[in-house]
Amino acid sequence: MFLCGVNERRDIIVSDTLTGIGKGEVAGYLCHAYICDHADELGASRTGYSLSGGSAGARMAATLGNSANLYSLTGRTDLPQASAVIMQYTGYTTVSQYDGPTYACCGTSDGIASWRTMQSRLESLSALGIPTEFHSYNGLPHGFGLGTGTVAEGWLIDAVRFWQQQSGANDIRSAKANTRQQNSIYSLNGTRRNAIQKGINIVDGKKVAF
Repeated sequence: MFLCGVNERRDIIVSDTLTGIGKGEVAGYLCHAYICDHADELGASRTGYSLSGGSAGARMAATLGNSANLYSLTGRTDLPQASAVIMQYTGYTTVSQYDGPTYACCGTSDGIASWRTMQSRLESLSALGIPTEFHSYNGLPHGFGLGTGTVAEGWLIDAVRFWQQQSGANDIRSAKANTRQQNSIYSLNGTRRNAIQKGINIVDGKKVAF
């Protein structure tokens, strides 16, 4: 059983008691449906969104970004597919014509997820005509996150650019440009940031979620 709701701060809350494989994906689909159904109330857009995750979270992002899975689980044809799926270091190998545009990155010294596996999957997606972008970073292990201070630093900007290219969202383009303007990026509590970070960012006065 799943309960999906919004608290007084408008955080999306999901409580599940379902056991077994795929409960996280089910919760994700229900959250997606809730946001789409209450987009005006939440001040959110139904389209142009991206899904991102690392390791096991990347598997979930890829699964949720597949339009056939979206329909199979919800039975709805009005729920838009993600404009982009952003994945870090995962061994996920499933390929489908219904997968979304995919950006992926991984370190060459990752002992958990092979960068070659990720590259091979994206090549297969490309062969199906699905837009992809892949980056491998020499010497990096599993879980490098934002890559600050490493050879992967700036990958998030590349991912945002890829997302913008797929969604055509002008404010995402602005977000990339403004990452070089330190005064234009803030957290929700007003803390100045040097670059876009995972979560909600205030960029040039606009909310950008990544």
